[in-house]
Amino acid sequence: MTKSLRSIFLNVFIASLILLTILTWSNAFKEIRTAKKNANAMKQFAAGFPHLFYPNYFFDINNLAEEHRIKFGSEELYYNDAQNFHSDVLQMATAPTKIYPLEIAKNSKIHVISPKEEFKSEITKPKNLMKCEEIVKGEFFLLSKCATL
Repeated sequence: MTKSLRSIFLNVFIASLILLTILTWSNAFKEIRTAKKNANAMKQFAAGFPHLFYPNYFFDINNLAEEHRIKFGSEELYYNDAQNFHSDVLQMATAPTKIYPLEIAKNSKIHVISPKEEFKSEITKPKNLMKCEEIVKGEFFLLSKCATL
């Protein structure tokens, strides 16, 4: 082999190594972006369908709603913490009892499902509730009878 032929093969080999390195890095960056998108999609999925990811919470709310139906019939039920579940998921958990956000409560005495103190995030006691009397305690949530302002 002549010297020029060797240098051509060496240049082609180095160019192919550089190209392979660029392709590897670009694929790695694509995988990282895809993983971030998948993680965001999973967070949204968990927020939309928490009963699939937190079945004990869903079951606890369902049991409290059933206790409410047995003791109080068709009285309205309210929820205190909208951060744990979306309202449509809460409606599935409490069906056939209707559940409403606490902000729209119009009666002076209402029944509220709220997280226990140790499970609350940064949500504090709502300002429109004066005195709450615990009726039924679940594993994660509790059913209370509260007086509103």
